[in-house]
Amino acid sequence: MLFDKITSKRKANSVFSRNPFQILKPPVAGVKVDSETAFTYSAFFACVKVISESIACLPWRVHIDEVKAPQAEHYLDRLLHRLPNPEMNAFTFKELINQHATTWGNFYAEKEFNRNGEVVALWPLDPSKVAYRDWE
Repeated sequence: MLFDKITSKRKANSVFSRNPFQILKPPVAGVKVDSETAFTYSAFFACVKVISESIACLPWRVHIDEVKAPQAEHYLDRLLHRLPNPEMNAFTFKELINQHATTWGNFYAEKEFNRNGEVVALWPLDPSKVAYRDWE
């Protein structure tokens, strides 16, 4: 008799006894986190910082057409390895690439051309202001 009362209370309080699809609902924690507020949380900021700095320390060399040797004379190698633009060094630029890729899923940069049509600088763009459009 006592055992029946205990098991009936457990069954009544069970998640599946009320609604079997209740476990499929998204959890509600009461805190809204979006791309603007995420960086205010120190744990999120620290994780993104560690990932970005670790990957930015690695050598980024340009390889073209499955060639094993890095192409040091290629313009992209010069921009990524030395100076992407006059206001950023290579480490800061690579760190920003990783931050945007980690938090937004992609990185966008505007190419600056000289009069000969060569790319002379890469300027990072705010990913929240970029709209992707598939032209196919």
